[in-house]
Amino acid sequence: MPEKDPVNWQFSHLFPWFSTFAISIAATLAQYAQKVRCGEKFDWRGLALDGAICIFVGFVTHMICVAAGIDEVWRSVMVAINAHMGTRAAMQWERLRDRILGLGETSK
Repeated sequence: MPEKDPVNWQFSHLFPWFSTFAISIAATLAQYAQKVRCGEKFDWRGLALDGAICIFVGFVTHMICVAAGIDEVWRSVMVAINAHMGTRAAMQWERLRDRILGLGETSK
């Protein structure tokens, strides 16, 4: 891989990261809007937490796709899907953990 010339640095080097961030924000808004439509009360802290999780998942997906050599279009699709499912996947893992450890059961 050729070295990048620091003198000839361009904005185009950061564009994939900015597009990943924008796609992750859009996925966060869509995911949180669905929660509010289903009856959950709107909360700025909840939106910020979901945003942090979805953006993190989007960046991790971006890095995995770059390492796997996936082209830009499919990488954007993967980032959008995984960022949108970020908090849902976390909730499913928590439910599985609680079921295995017996934490969700209430004793009467």
